[in-house]
Amino acid sequence: MAESNGDPGTTREETARIEELEQQLQQAERLAAVGLTAGGLAHTIKNILGGLEGAIYTLDSGLEREDLELTATAWEMVRRYLDQVSTLVASLLDYARDQAPRRETVTPGALVNGVVELFEDKGSLVGVRVEGEVEEGLPAVEVDPQAIHACLANLVTNAIDACQWDPDVDKQHAILIQARRRPAGGVAFAVADNGPGVAPENQDKILSSSFTTKGLRGTGLGLLLTRKAVEQHGGTIGFDSTPGQGTRFQIDLPEVARSDRGP
Repeated sequence: MAESNGDPGTTREETARIEELEQQLQQAERLAAVGLTAGGLAHTIKNILGGLEGAIYTLDSGLEREDLELTATAWEMVRRYLDQVSTLVASLLDYARDQAPRRETVTPGALVNGVVELFEDKGSLVGVRVEGEVEEGLPAVEVDPQAIHACLANLVTNAIDACQWDPDVDKQHAILIQARRRPAGGVAFAVADNGPGVAPENQDKILSSSFTTKGLRGTGLGLLLTRKAVEQHGGTIGFDSTPGQGTRFQIDLPEVARSDRGP
């Protein structure tokens, strides 16, 4: 007789088959989400190309004026937009396949500072201040630094977009990226903005697959990637938002991060 796995009506072979089907279903859902976001991805790439055109124009101006400072600034803009394309493609491939995080020891402050450096210039160009705040004495964490960096970058990108579309044009928009110790152990990363907030009717859907509040401007992929990466680290992601006042996303990572597929 085949051995059961806890449920008297289910054999070990049946349990293994159910787990295999669940994995196949998760893979199908990921691929379906990628398909749903393809149109939005095209618009995202178009926006990046528009930024590259602006950077190249600035670069040409710097060369024409023989302004080394302007030229260096423009070249850094080009590099960052190229990095965005590379990250977008890599993230899309990562989302479509199932793989465990590649963990390294990194300080939370390094992650926060890296994201601030990436976005502070872009934010200033559209009137949004991007700052970081790291609690003193935070221990190093074992995470996939590229994955967590991408999570924070996705949240900051959404926050910048939200601030740009805020109908309150007199508001001094700002985004704060934080790293703090969790009372239960581990580290909490947060991205808070003072933009328009999320409408109440959308708050229950904001972390669902392929949902976006940006219409054709959004892919819905950023939050999908973020949620997947956080869950692979054994963490959770949540948010609170007040219409007219802003939104705060928080990523909670345990002290000993474990993959959702690991023991």
